[in-house]
Amino acid sequence: SDLDFLVRPEQFEKAEQGLKDAGWIPCDGKKGMGLHDFKLKYAGQTSFFRKTGPLNSRYLDLHKDIRYLFAFTPLEGFWKDLKKVDFDGNRILVPSHENLLLYLSMLSLDLMELRYFYDLYMFTRRHGYELDWENLSSGLTRSRHAAVIFFALSLTRELFNPDIPGDFLNRIKPNILKRCLLVIWINKHNALHRDKNKSLAWYLFFTTWHYFGSSYLYSKNILDCVRITYRKIFLPRDEIRGVYDSKAFPVFLYLKRILKPVARLINGAFYNRRVNYVR
Repeated sequence: SDLDFLVRPEQFEKAEQGLKDAGWIPCDGKKGMGLHDFKLKYAGQTSFFRKTGPLNSRYLDLHKDIRYLFAFTPLEGFWKDLKKVDFDGNRILVPSHENLLLYLSMLSLDLMELRYFYDLYMFTRRHGYELDWENLSSGLTRSRHAAVIFFALSLTRELFNPDIPGDFLNRIKPNILKRCLLVIWINKHNALHRDKNKSLAWYLFFTTWHYFGSSYLYSKNILDCVRITYRKIFLPRDEIRGVYDSKAFPVFLYLKRILKPVARLINGAFYNRRVNYVR
């Protein structure tokens, strides 16, 4: 596990330098290098580690934005309506309940693990009565996040049956095509039985979700989904060279990027076959 810190964008460089001064070592290279700038642009974060023993390390992710990698959906207004809370002698800033609901929804569909859906359940149980559901739905209809909250809360309701207004989900419900396609990935079985053993099923789930499923989740329509998927694969030339730390012609790096999912699937099939053979 790691620590996650979110700081205001204008304070990010100061926080980054403060971690370095405190002995934290960057995991993604130096500023101006490929992986560092790539993660900062598309994931809104960079990572650090610090040795805590001969064989142990602690990891920390420093965020300046909350968004899924390549989703291109910065969280608008997250720093609005903040509350100051005293926690163990320290004063921290806590976002509004509406923004916390959106963050937990994004997190649950990003990692598709049961514990995050349980977090959503506990959040709605404790704070659902404080949410202005009608005002929230009207704001979501103008953003890319309506489908995110719809699927996250629908699956949470199926798993734990929290008290979520049915008319709220109806107001933010995406079109029937999006609902029928995304249920392939966002369903009760995947939340309960997420395979982490790198079987063929795991590679198929991960690859298709990363390249298409998550793109369609945040997209406004099919054409927008195609644009997002295209941007995932065909990065600008200087960026793709930085990511692969290579001076090769971009066309070869693009081919490598396209064939990478195929290689994952083949490797997953081989791994699964080898495991079955050993058994």
